[in-house]
Amino acid sequence: MAIIFPYPEKDSSSREVHYYDSIAVINSDGSLLQNYRKTHLFGQAEKSNFSFGYTEINKEKLFPVLKIVGFPIGILNCYEAEFPELSRRWETYSNVLSRCYKKHYSFECLY
Repeated sequence: MAIIFPYPEKDSSSREVHYYDSIAVINSDGSLLQNYRKTHLFGQAEKSNFSFGYTEINKEKLFPVLKIVGFPIGILNCYEAEFPELSRRWETYSNVLSRCYKKHYSFECLY
């Protein structure tokens, strides 16, 4: 079992403070399995309030595929689910059976 939840993240690890529209994945032992920062921001309101998430090609952070109870799960954040290329990427390269994303800060999961 895992808990997947959206939250506004504040990151002050660099000289500037950045806010991200993030999703945390907590493993069954209570440890953080993944922190995903939304890459595709929607509309001017999101772009004004949040920074773009991971943009470098990094398989661990950019559109991660996680193993949860033996199933590959892909994380997308709301508007990102509108891009068929992201789902296609998972199905082609990672054999992802499920994909999860949030919408309006309530969690939805598609199987």
